[in-house]
Amino acid sequence: MPMTKLYGKEKWRLVHDNARIHAGKLTQDFLKASQIPVIQHLPYSPDLNPIERVWAHLKKKIMVRAYERLYKIIDILTVEWVKIHETMLESLINGHCDRVARVYESAGDFPI
Repeated sequence: MPMTKLYGKEKWRLVHDNARIHAGKLTQDFLKASQIPVIQHLPYSPDLNPIERVWAHLKKKIMVRAYERLYKIIDILTVEWVKIHETMLESLINGHCDRVARVYESAGDFPI
């Protein structure tokens, strides 16, 4: 389902990490043609990508021991993913929104 139908045109923005594939002409042309609003930020800025905060949370949960097989990592990662409570995600996203707002207000300078 398109994001605009879920949240309305003014209620959402795409955040990506400005990696080469995201900043390429084909991608930019698609985003423009699809009228997808994008938050612009510095290339390779994981601190401005909300999913990075979720990955950091998961990493803390699964990196407490060594694993012998890839499937065991996938299994525990799946278990930990499901265990993330909605309030945790809201907290991570709200913190991210505050960070993005500070960057926006500072015209792209790194927020202090």
